[in-house]
Amino acid sequence: MNHHLNTPAPVRISTDESSASRRRREEHLRAARQATTRRLLAAALIAMLLWLALALAMARPAAAHDELIGSTPENGAVLDTPPAEITLSFSANVMDIGATTQVLDTEGTDWAAGAPVLSGSKVSIPLQDGMPDGDYQLGWRVVSSDGHPIEGNLKFSVAAAGPATSPAAEDTGSAAAPAEQAKGPSTTGLFVALGAGALAIAAGLAAFVISKRGGGTGGRG
Repeated sequence: MNHHLNTPAPVRISTDESSASRRRREEHLRAARQATTRRLLAAALIAMLLWLALALAMARPAAAHDELIGSTPENGAVLDTPPAEITLSFSANVMDIGATTQVLDTEGTDWAAGAPVLSGSKVSIPLQDGMPDGDYQLGWRVVSSDGHPIEGNLKFSVAAAGPATSPAAEDTGSAAAPAEQAKGPSTTGLFVALGAGALAIAAGLAAFVISKRGGGTGGRG
């Protein structure tokens, strides 16, 4: 008696079905890569734009130093009697560090009676007794509220000596700005340059990703 074993016929997968499945997988992977790339690019652009906004926000207040807005006596004043002190008024509170002053006569004698007294936006310079008639010049240097030093001078005369020679307009502290600029770029310029660099990097990253994505798609087609 003969027994025949019935073996199942092998299942054949058509070439077309296999190719279609492989294409679907490749398209799925490609779409996933593109989505990941877009998310990374968007995150990088957002981060750089936020950094630029922060840099510009910090640059605006740092760009303007405090200014001298008034003094007693005024610049070029002619006084009947020597003042007991000189008071300087600034546009904001100056820092209580690094303040220096000199009140010199025509012989170079300093008539300041001690260190300047700082109180908020005002700086007082006590003077010695017995100041003779003559011309005087106050040279001052303080640290602005933004941490930058500013400096200037004012002139006044006592009694018979007449008005101070060639009185300049009252110094507002702007004379210190060129010295700061000579040492390096301004704070505003630095932040703007860094921000422009950040945007350039973002644009380069975008162009790189787009070119890679375009090249990869073309190669698969």
